[in-house]
Amino acid sequence: MLTLLMIACSGNQIGEARGIKMSEYFPQDGERAAVWVNEDTAVEERLRAEKLPEPTIIGDVEVWTWEYFARTDEDLEKLYSVQWAAPTGDGVQIYGYGAGAEDITPFDPPIVVAPISDFLDTGEKIVTETGGATWTVELTEVLASCEVQWGTLTWNSCAHITINDGEENDASDPGFAGDYWQVTQYGTAWFKPSGEDNMWILLDYEWTES
Repeated sequence: MLTLLMIACSGNQIGEARGIKMSEYFPQDGERAAVWVNEDTAVEERLRAEKLPEPTIIGDVEVWTWEYFARTDEDLEKLYSVQWAAPTGDGVQIYGYGAGAEDITPFDPPIVVAPISDFLDTGEKIVTETGGATWTVELTEVLASCEVQWGTLTWNSCAHITINDGEENDASDPGFAGDYWQVTQYGTAWFKPSGEDNMWILLDYEWTES
């Protein structure tokens, strides 16, 4: 059963597009991989994410699996997998999650990160009941810019989004729970997982057209 609640803090009229177009901040096109470094320089491992080349079709939606790894010079340990969908103009959803090397458990219904209108305004919240938890997604702010350690790009409009399962924030939360700072074209510039004190900052990115 799905309970979907949208709480808007906006003076816009009903039916008027407001906020930012969220699917642009969660790009799924092409072949993609990213590496983040911890802001605590004492942490040597890096966080790596790889988008699998083929989607899973659920209904008429292309759902893309991303696998996340802890990477050191000697080892690559799989942390978790997340299934994302962000069809252009149709919102953003999380369709499934698997810890470690476990099979992915689907969310039925999926966690809604952005509504079907695809627009979300600052302070707006979406609540989804699924998978035995009550998930709250909020666009908390849009920063003018966010600095990364990859290339020389200056990224504007960094959307700060929180994804929370309604429980106390700790390391037992699913790996994708936490705070995201998203930019267009590339996705996650910064990521602070639930229960962690430090952010992961983008260090490297790979994209090729498919």
